Amino acid sequence: MKKLLAILLVSILLTGCGTTAKKDEKTCKIAVDEVGLDMEVTVTKAEADKIKDLELTMKAPSLTKVLHMDEEVSKEDLKKLQQQMINEINTEVLPGVGADITFTDDNIICKAKIDLENVDERVLQYINYKEALTYSEYITRLESVGFTCK
Repeated sequence: MKKLLAILLVSILLTGCGTTAKKDEKTCKIAVDEVGLDMEVTVTKAEADKIKDLELTMKAPSLTKVLHMDEEVSKEDLKKLQQQMINEINTEVLPGVGADITFTDDNIICKAKIDLENVDERVLQYINYKEALTYSEYITRLESVGFTCK
């Protein structure tokens, strides 16, 4: 689960800290059909082409599909595993980072939001963050790897 949270953070923390109020927002989407994964990144712009915050939503196939579980796995065991994942996400979140995980019959939906004006420095160090990107550069980078931004 820590790897999943790390992937979420690395996916959205490629930017620098913004300042002031929201001025603009773009939502960028990509689907990875081979694994049934849908990702959406919403980038909020502050003044001077800075990024205020990032929000990532990732929808993946349910645990039974991902873990190739069969009908013999009890719903009770599945609920325990889901609760363990929820507890781990809730204890791993640092200041400036919000995370949530939801389970449906068909999907796991993970959401992470990073407030770059208030993010804990440990998050930036964890992902070896060194260079801030502007709002425009970040959108361009997402589009260069296959995201569609509107």
